[in-house]
Amino acid sequence: KNLRDTLGDQATLTELCAMILYQQIISHAYLRQVHGPGTENTNLLDLGPLHKAVHYHIEHIPANPDIIFGGDLTYET
Repeated sequence: KNLRDTLGDQATLTELCAMILYQQIISHAYLRQVHGPGTENTNLLDLGPLHKAVHYHIEHIPANPDIIFGGDLTYET
């Protein structure tokens, strides 16, 4: 009953959608960069440029939502 009530709540569904979008758009790509092939000897200090790029990307999504919702996107972008 609680799960059914929760999934009927608009605010909860909105929050779930936001978390899923963040995971797909930011988290998975970030983790591939941090833990992917060739990163075995990467130090946290080496990731500064990546962190700046992720921060820049997140800040610019509201001003340009086509970055993530554009019609000409592929899995590579």
